[in-house]
Amino acid sequence: MRYIEVDDGLRLRFPGQSADFSAGFEMGALAAFLSFGLRDCTRYISTDNLEQAREIAESLNYRMVLGAADDSGVTVRFLHGVARPALRLVSGA
Repeated sequence: MRYIEVDDGLRLRFPGQSADFSAGFEMGALAAFLSFGLRDCTRYISTDNLEQAREIAESLNYRMVLGAADDSGVTVRFLHGVARPALRLVSGA
């Protein structure tokens, strides 16, 4: 049994429920959160759910940037919209 991050500082666990239930809850919570249309948000999700998270993110026009990982999960940053080019100032000399 593991904790599922619902929001910053709010984690839930479901004793007596299957791993499938936890995975479904985690992806449902992620889909609901991303549906708010925030430009940038970060979540900790199970590594088992990465592919499904990617599908949800793409369908809602988000890009995923993977961060720190451990045995059970990974921190993922979700960025809404297309990537803007990184502009740099260069000297003409």
